[in-house]
Amino acid sequence: MIKVVSLDMDGTLVSENVDDFIWNEEIPRLYAEKHNLSLEEAKKEVYAEYYKQRYIDKVKEWTSIEYWLKFYNISFDEVYERLSNETKVFEEVLEVLDYLKNKYDLIVVTSAYEDFMNVKLNLQGLKSYFKKTYTSKDTSTGKKDHFLFRKVLEDFNITSKEIIHVGDKHYYDKEVPESLGIKSYLLDREGKGDLKSLKELKNIL
Repeated sequence: MIKVVSLDMDGTLVSENVDDFIWNEEIPRLYAEKHNLSLEEAKKEVYAEYYKQRYIDKVKEWTSIEYWLKFYNISFDEVYERLSNETKVFEEVLEVLDYLKNKYDLIVVTSAYEDFMNVKLNLQGLKSYFKKTYTSKDTSTGKKDHFLFRKVLEDFNITSKEIIHVGDKHYYDKEVPESLGIKSYLLDREGKGDLKSLKELKNIL
């Protein structure tokens, strides 16, 4: 019997384009202001640093927005308003959460930077639906991996047959949890996954 429903955040509950915007526009813009550069010059330097740290230095934290805010000495407050204004909750989410909340323990399992997660989950009161939230910081590997899902099982004292997970990334939201025997559903609103909408969870559960 399913006791826990685990949901990814970006691309599942809320739009994910805002993170790309922070990476590609906001960090370069704030870098330009700090160093008196044009936006074009700043993008060139920042994008080159992204490339260097990913492919040459192979810095494992390169995927973390938190890492880049610290690297460029940018405070979270400087991107807070833009993050709040640009993030959108998908239209079916509140309806589905209202349906599930009294039947299952709802949790979020995400790779998002914790401060970013909290801002997004405060939109339209999303956070109140969830009993617990997990980020990649909750494991020593710093990744949304099988260790993170194993921690969920331990925290709730459940087996892999008593939880399902839904997310939009094939590897992290399907392959990883299913390696532990957790039934997982790939959400693709263009119809290329297991689910096209979270509304389909009503029929599954």
